Amino acid sequence: MKNLAINFLKIFFLSLFFPFSSLAQTDPCENGRYIDNVFTSTISTLDIKYGENVSVGGNTVELFADVFEPENDSEPKRPLMILMHGGSYTTGERSDIHNLCEAYALKGYVVASINYRLYDGPFFPFPDSTDLGEVLVQSVGDAKAAVRFFKNDAATANEFGIDTNIIIMGGVSAGAITALHVAHMDENDDFPNFIDVILSNNGGLEGNSNNLFQHSSKVHGVINFSGALYRDHFLDANETPVFSVHDDMDAIVPYGNGFAVVAIIPIVRMNGSELVHARALNEGVESRLITYENSAGHVSFFPDDRQELVDTTASFMAHQLICNTPTSSKELRREASHKIYPNPGQNLLYIENSAAIARVQVRSITGKVVPVLYNGENLDISVLDNGVYLIELYDQNDQRINIQKLIKQ
Repeated sequence: MKNLAINFLKIFFLSLFFPFSSLAQTDPCENGRYIDNVFTSTISTLDIKYGENVSVGGNTVELFADVFEPENDSEPKRPLMILMHGGSYTTGERSDIHNLCEAYALKGYVVASINYRLYDGPFFPFPDSTDLGEVLVQSVGDAKAAVRFFKNDAATANEFGIDTNIIIMGGVSAGAITALHVAHMDENDDFPNFIDVILSNNGGLEGNSNNLFQHSSKVHGVINFSGALYRDHFLDANETPVFSVHDDMDAIVPYGNGFAVVAIIPIVRMNGSELVHARALNEGVESRLITYENSAGHVSFFPDDRQELVDTTASFMAHQLICNTPTSSKELRREASHKIYPNPGQNLLYIENSAAIARVQVRSITGKVVPVLYNGENLDISVLDNGVYLIELYDQNDQRINIQKLIKQ
């Protein structure tokens, strides 16, 4: 009894100096980390080999990463971003996106810029969809090897202080295409025969660019700057959050459904950020899309808007994956608050919470606006031909707050 009383007194006096609330889990994002620029400089480690493999042209390509970290950081485990450059799978190098890596590192992330195998086969005759499909599969295998490499480092030398529970894959243009496929292409997807053959010849979905298969290549979020999926149905429920930015008249990588173009030649039909976003919302996956409207540029938002988009993407990923602030993510999920039903539909559609909707716009799968009648509550689609459409909802400030895929039957 005496010992019990003594222990009680110890706990009582300790609580005066160390309140129990201080023992609760702290918010990793307190003081703005992962959202604001909480550091003033970065350090870099260049030319870290993470694998190698044979290219389409039969050449052995060594695969390297350049890693950027916040300088004077005392945090032992930090989220990792792996970013990939663009260049139509024919050009580009790691240094192209060093400034992007540094910008995220100033917020507290560890950021790696990686190279991946590019097309180095003949350009006469010009490469077709099969050739570029093989390069895409190879790049996915390379990126997954990079994930495994950093997970292996965390389990062994721990050179970079990475939290392997939070790995974000991202990229620009071709790099974004690769990132989306790393996150969303899996064994449950229905591939055409030529993709099955390519996968079989390149080590399957994991690839074979290193042999660190004791580690998973799973990633937890995707940053998509002007990328696309081969098919949007690769994205399934319960998959990783995705943040997309895209020009709506992009002639290189389609915003909606269209052909990806290399050197003005259309190569393969893909589903761009608009359809990826719509699919994500329909599947209940966290997603945000920033559209540069009436813009025929490709990645037109860089370099002028780089910092603003870095701030926005970092905040989105932080609230989805890192911060202990669930209320903050509610605002980011507002796009999913307007259910449209029945879908598939034939005549009248109903929109939940329609009082917040000032305008409705319907586009065909090719991006063309088609006329429909909206009376403030119901959407009349009886005049539409059967097929797939995108419904966009706008608020009183004419800001788009929702986009969903519709099947008219």
